[in-house]
Formats: sequence, C-alpha cells, structure tokens
Amino acid sequence: MTLVRSLAVLAVFICVLGLPTAAAIHVGSTGSDLLGDGSAEAPYGTIQHAVNMALGPNDTINVSAGTYDECVDAISPLSLSIIAEDPDPRRTKIRGDGICTTVRIGGGGGVLAGFTIEGGGASGVYVEGTATIADNRIINNTGFDGGGILVLSDTCTYGASTITIVGNELTTNQALNDGGGMSLEVGDSALYTMCADITLLIQGNTLSGNTAGDDSAGLHLELDSLAGFAVDATIAENMFLANHSSDNGGGGQVISWGLGTETVVVRD
Repeated sequence: MTLVRSLAVLAVFICVLGLPTAAAIHVGSTGSDLLGDGSAEAPYGTIQHAVNMALGPNDTINVSAGTYDECVDAISPLSLSIIAEDPDPRRTKIRGDGICTTVRIGGGGGVLAGFTIEGGGASGVYVEGTATIADNRIINNTGFDGGGILVLSDTCTYGASTITIVGNELTTNQALNDGGGMSLEVGDSALYTMCADITLLIQGNTLSGNTAGDDSAGLHLELDSLAGFAVDATIAENMFLANHSSDNGGGGQVISWGLGTETVVVRD
C-alpha cells in the first residue's frame, strides 16, 4: 500500500472513530469572541476565549500582532501552544491589569512563544507541570516570588515534568521576595509535593535590571526533591546584567537541599 493511500485510510479511520486531532485556532486584535469562529478569516478577539474553546490535545492558538489587555489562564491537561505569528515579540503584547498573573500556562505540555508579557501583578508568567517558555520579552511585572516567571512544579497532578525556558528577555521585573527575573521552586514546594522526576532547561535568556526584596534578583532556583525522585537542571548561556537584590545573589542563586537526586549543570 502506498504512503498516500495509507494516510488516506488513516484519516478515514480517525474520522470514523471520532478521535481528537490537533486544531489551529486564530486570535486577532480586530477579531470577535461573539462573531468569530476561530478561523483565520474570522478570528476570536481574546486569547482566553481561544483557550476556552480548545478541545483537543496539541491545539495551537495563533495570535496576530496587536495588544491584548487580558489575563490568560491556559493551565490544562491538554498540551496547548500559544504562539505569536509576528516574529518580533514587541509587536504582540499580552498586558495584565497589574493585579493578576498575565499568563498561566502548563499542565500537560503548554508552549508560550513570541510575546511581550507585561503588567503582571502576581508574576508575568506562572508555570506548573510541563511547559516551554521561549523567545518572549517579559518586562515590568511584579510578584512575591518570580516577578517575571514563577515556576512551581506539580508532578502529582501531571506526572514527570519538563520545563524549558529558552531565549527570553526578562527586564525590569520585581520580586518582593526572591527571583526578580525568575524563580523556580522545584520538588516539595510550598503548594505541591513531589510524585515524579523533573527536568529543567534554562538557556539563552537575558536577565537585566530585575530587582528582589530578598535574594536572587536575576534567577532563583530552589531544589527540594523527595527521596526516590530526581531533579536534573541545566543552566546554560544566560546573560545577567545589572540585577539587584537586597540580600544575596544579585545575579542569581541555586539552592539544593532535597533528599532525592539533584543534578545542576551550570555553564557559560
């Protein structure tokens, strides 16, 4: 049987069984949640509405250039990708209200890529479960921990997790406590215990002008694994410029104090 015929048969098989397939959902600054259908011709007007309408695993939400004044909660057991269509993150902004977390993402494998994220009052980006945060410009956000990005692992809900933070610019974010640029509290954190292994990759980010009221103005990584589990973290090729903390670790700080296996690789 030829490849083309095999794919055709598979498509019919999926259609007959009603198995979920990945969908492309579109959002535009001139779109409408009421009148749009999420197509490229009739996009929705808000990212949150597109998230709410996503039904299948691996759906992708394509966001056209513009400014979106909203707080987005995309934590889901589905793997949702929220992608800016314009390659310049300055042209596609998600702007919080100064109180909320601007974007919450993760769970079964979320992706957030290509945006300016600003105006978060409870962190710019919050991550739990598995997620990739890539090529964003995360600026002028505030949080208690993790002004720019806050990661709290939840392996008991989502299983073994991989968190990838690559190619982002984190600038002039503020933490009242730890991690002005980003804070990752991994393992047995204040909110979650640990039920599976965790892999972290923090690579190629620029952290500048961030501040912290206590420790780690740039990057705060705290590992607290439980016995029988492992955390594998790689911190590579990041740039730290003019970050300031009131106590320890202006550029960054790594704390490892768990009972499991914790491996941290740091390289220029």
